[in-house]
Amino acid sequence: MENSALSQHKCPQEIRRIVVGLSGGVDSSVAAFLLKEGGHEVEGVSLRLWPGASVVEAQKLAELLGISFGVVEAGEAFRRQVVEPFVEAYRRGQTPNPCILCNRFLKFGMLLDYARGRGAKLATGHYARTVQTEGGLRLQQARSRAKDQSYFLFNLKEEVLGELLFPLGNYSKEEVRALAQARGLPTAAKPDSMEACFVPPEGYAHFLEREGVVGVPGEIVDTGGKILGKHTGLHRFTIGQRRGLGDLGKPTPQYVLRLEVESNRLVVGEKEEAFSKRFFLHSPSWVDDTPPLHRRLRICVRYRHAGAMGKLLREADAWAIELEEPICAIAPGQAAVFYEGEVLIGGGWIVG
Repeated sequence: MENSALSQHKCPQEIRRIVVGLSGGVDSSVAAFLLKEGGHEVEGVSLRLWPGASVVEAQKLAELLGISFGVVEAGEAFRRQVVEPFVEAYRRGQTPNPCILCNRFLKFGMLLDYARGRGAKLATGHYARTVQTEGGLRLQQARSRAKDQSYFLFNLKEEVLGELLFPLGNYSKEEVRALAQARGLPTAAKPDSMEACFVPPEGYAHFLEREGVVGVPGEIVDTGGKILGKHTGLHRFTIGQRRGLGDLGKPTPQYVLRLEVESNRLVVGEKEEAFSKRFFLHSPSWVDDTPPLHRRLRICVRYRHAGAMGKLLREADAWAIELEEPICAIAPGQAAVFYEGEVLIGGGWIVG
């Protein structure tokens, strides 16, 4: 298995110097291992996201792999460009995706600048691929759809893709763990993180409250305005949620439809009311800066959403999305990402 797995990843021979973003997890460590086995000059680098945060795990991995190691101090940028927008989005009744911002500003911002400064390409442990199309270099979904992370990378432009490598794009998670185990890497059995890296075990609501988001009690109402119950803070809920609402006196489960911040009311309804075929987008980003207007595309409205077919429209000053079939729980603050087949076209942020 080992030799066939290694043969899946072949970098062009002219690429010799590569900086690998090391997080201390199995994915980045195997990415570095594969590149070194491919004969490249590899250096590991970690982002220090909090002042005084330890990078010892990543440093030990670099030592084990026999590669040099550096650290980029990113604490100030992480708070300003990832944590603070995350907190403010919840204040506005949205459901943010901090990993997309971290990728854009830190991993493919600060780490890429670090690699450029060393005359190197940047490689990461993301499950994604690049592909040469008639239109140019594009991002493509990973071979393993179960682990594909291209959704988080919709902001990457064509000119940047040429500076990046994704060594794990042709692997499954099981193959990556097997490679780590075969090479004696201590990350082989390390579990994947399930939450944003800065969210404590107590959960995101606890983190938000620690950051000053006050849970103000308010009314839970149906779409007709009838009061059904009380909530303890809008930041504890997201579109499509049905747990944690308490007894609302309804014979069927109720789902969160809207978070009305100004009135501090949580609007709930039947499951079918949580479905929609139309929503709007802001701050779109296209790989080649060309909006794919009126083209039939697959649109994913959250990570691991299989996608629904639809079109992008321009209406006055707004970007509108029209889907062919309604889907459940389209949440403002999440990203809508567009694909043509397996190829990523771009995306933007859902506003409702």
